[in-house]
Amino acid sequence: MMYSLVRHTVSIKYDVIHIDACKPDPSADLACPLKIFLTPDNVENLTKLITDKGVVILNVINLNGKIQESAKLVKSSFEDAFKLCTVKMAPYSHPNMV
Repeated sequence: MMYSLVRHTVSIKYDVIHIDACKPDPSADLACPLKIFLTPDNVENLTKLITDKGVVILNVINLNGKIQESAKLVKSSFEDAFKLCTVKMAPYSHPNMV
């Protein structure tokens, strides 16, 4: 999915990429982001799409009340590829983390 985006926009870099792709399934351990965005290949592709000071923002949603575990999973998926990874609770938006 992201391969074609990288291949066709190799000369275009973005300051911000915001991923808000969800599967609103209460039985899923991670509703947002879709797990396809957490694969090592797709995470690496995101690093190629942003400028040196660019950021990738992902909404993290867990409908089972395990938002901290989901946030750790998402963060750990990005830590090797990005210089800085942080998790912030979105105010007034339970169970959403950014």
